[in-house]
Amino acid sequence: MAPAFAGVQASDEVVNGVVGHGDYGFGWFGNVDLIPVSWLAVGAEYKSGLDADKVRNHDYYDLHAAWFATPSLTFVAAYVDTGGKNGSRLGVGEGFVLSAQYQF
Repeated sequence: MAPAFAGVQASDEVVNGVVGHGDYGFGWFGNVDLIPVSWLAVGAEYKSGLDADKVRNHDYYDLHAAWFATPSLTFVAAYVDTGGKNGSRLGVGEGFVLSAQYQF
């Protein structure tokens, strides 16, 4: 199964929603996930940066994998690039992210 989603958003975010608010801008986003077996999902996500207060946010993307260890416990590993490396656009950098979620 390969669910995919795309859309358009309006937001007043500054620095990818981490700090501040400015003028509203419009951008698009999309993601796709492959679920080859019931306990694993792998995918990618992309979001275009928005113009807010005359500052252009960096586009960002991630590549991720999720392991559904139990019906209540999920582990996710991702490589994320939110920009901000070259100083010309706003972002919070890049790197690996690990997370765990427990649902009850």
